[in-house]
Amino acid sequence: MITVIMVCLSVSFPGSACAEVPKVPHDILSYLPSDMEAWQTDGNPSRAEGEEQLFRIINGGAEIFLKCGFRQAMMQAYENKNSRRINLEIFEMKTPAAASRVYTHKAGGEGKKTDIGTEAILADYYLIFREGRFYVSLTGFDSETETVNGLIRIAKKVEENLRKPIR
Repeated sequence: MITVIMVCLSVSFPGSACAEVPKVPHDILSYLPSDMEAWQTDGNPSRAEGEEQLFRIINGGAEIFLKCGFRQAMMQAYENKNSRRINLEIFEMKTPAAASRVYTHKAGGEGKKTDIGTEAILADYYLIFREGRFYVSLTGFDSETETVNGLIRIAKKVEENLRKPIR
């Protein structure tokens, strides 16, 4: 079985098509952080490959991912000993440019820039970033310091995993 990466030519070449390049297959679940000490997984991760599965696990908002070039996604909930919760979503897009388009759409003008991934913002109760062809979203259910620190900690672990060679 051969899987492919889509490589698009620069927009300076109007009408150019995308070319397919062979790629090593990988499991998106391998990017989940482990050894989180205070934050433990809550339940099993959800996974989406394809349009139907994406619509099933995202309650609205799937269109932007599909329009930009969605490949696969996973969602995992985390909880700490004080019952604070964080939801992690990792979206693999077909290209880094596709991840950038999703990030730009989702970032809007809110939040403060933070040093995670290629670009990131941290707002009251969420953190989003992009790294390579991945768009990552972490959402807490409050803006308490404990939750915000958890967002940052989990995001840094995901960033570290995304930067490792494909496994």
